Amino acid sequence: MDTRYNAKKAGKDIQPYKAGDALEHIAMEQIHNPHAMMNLSKLVKDENWTTKYDVTYCGTPAVWRILECTVETDSGSAACEAILTIQGVIAKKDLLPFEEKISPNSSHIQYLRQSLMLIGLQQPTFLRAIDNILEIHALLSRSVGHSNVEHCGMIGSFEGQPSIEMSNRYFTPKRQAGLVRDIQFTEDVDLKGYLEGAKGQVWGKKIGDIVEVQVSFILIPLKEKKFKSAMILQSLSIMDGSYTQQAIRARLQLSQARYSTQAKPAPTLKRRVGYVEEELGMTKAKLSRMEVKDREGGDFGGFGGNTLASLD
Repeated sequence: MDTRYNAKKAGKDIQPYKAGDALEHIAMEQIHNPHAMMNLSKLVKDENWTTKYDVTYCGTPAVWRILECTVETDSGSAACEAILTIQGVIAKKDLLPFEEKISPNSSHIQYLRQSLMLIGLQQPTFLRAIDNILEIHALLSRSVGHSNVEHCGMIGSFEGQPSIEMSNRYFTPKRQAGLVRDIQFTEDVDLKGYLEGAKGQVWGKKIGDIVEVQVSFILIPLKEKKFKSAMILQSLSIMDGSYTQQAIRARLQLSQARYSTQAKPAPTLKRRVGYVEEELGMTKAKLSRMEVKDREGGDFGGFGGNTLASLD
């Protein structure tokens, strides 16, 4: 992350009402776009919505995934993992590029991830999406029993506002990867080659940007036969970064105005001379006819030896 970017300050500088209206407008446009993916806010339209989705156990890796029951493909109908979209404002992020050096033998490699937190500025579309996340959590819980699933960690809070949290891992253990092929990390993902060593272009997403994410949902086994639901970040696109830009510009202008006010030039003080003009004039006159003599009275025409300057 950019340590010089004051994320918390930037989030407060965003104009919440204008940004909220813009977020809702963007979300509604995407909802009514016939070519867009299913929006999470309109997933639950009636009591029969669960018949369109199926929770399936996948052995590699050992997780439960939500699949769409009928998806039209070039070869006919098939079941595919359900990918849903959400529009929100970035509140926290830990995104690419990856710049942390890590040993190839580290046991933490499998846990390296990027993460994102979105807020909705109290907009109705975002709040409906949160309600539907709870519905999805309940749907996943049916597969293993509600009492065996931890509370829904996909929903949180940020400065008093409801938030949505998602992440994904950089690596999948080979024993869980199955037939999935290895993908090399490119420079825009692995800026300094650390990820590639452990097995450019910066994304530029900032706190306060309005974005659209594509996500999927899984149920992950834990210790002691417990499980937890998780939201997997599939893609991220900036929809509107103008409010962040305006906040940054306003903050810089305010800082410049404060600096200009504080940096007024100090008044010039005229130094007072501790001599009267007559004394100063006499001293200058004596200096103009200065003679150089040695201590024994000898005259020299220049410098050198032991000399004394006489003003008499």
